[in-house]
Amino acid sequence: MEWTTVETADGAKLSVRLFKPAAPVEDAEDVAVFPVTGAPIAGSAVDKVDQVVGYVSIGYPFGLLASILFGRHHDAILKSEKPKLFIMGTKDGFTSVKQLQNKLKSAAGRVDTHLIEGAGHFQMEGPAFDAQMAGEGWPS
Repeated sequence: MEWTTVETADGAKLSVRLFKPAAPVEDAEDVAVFPVTGAPIAGSAVDKVDQVVGYVSIGYPFGLLASILFGRHHDAILKSEKPKLFIMGTKDGFTSVKQLQNKLKSAAGRVDTHLIEGAGHFQMEGPAFDAQMAGEGWPS
């Protein structure tokens, strides 16, 4: 594991932890995975860390209220050419499925979504839906 610090467009400094295999692995790649409130802020760092080749977000808050708090971070991840996977519950109270789909229309690069039927925003943080989230097999 190693740490690096990056600065976002608005001057926030982020400490990014990169997890590495204990033994050398051929063709290993780093994918940034960020849950809920860390997702928008970390999305600002994805293109600033060369080792990160993809981005996975769990419950990214694109809704109106969340945009007031995190909107300044949306552009960075949406403009990134690195592949992105957005995992979200269909009952998310901060971002509706329609809001997610509309926001991702403007995203660059490969963009995938994985909707967890019946899951609310905060349920995505608990173990109840872990198997459904991990079962996607992304990236392929």
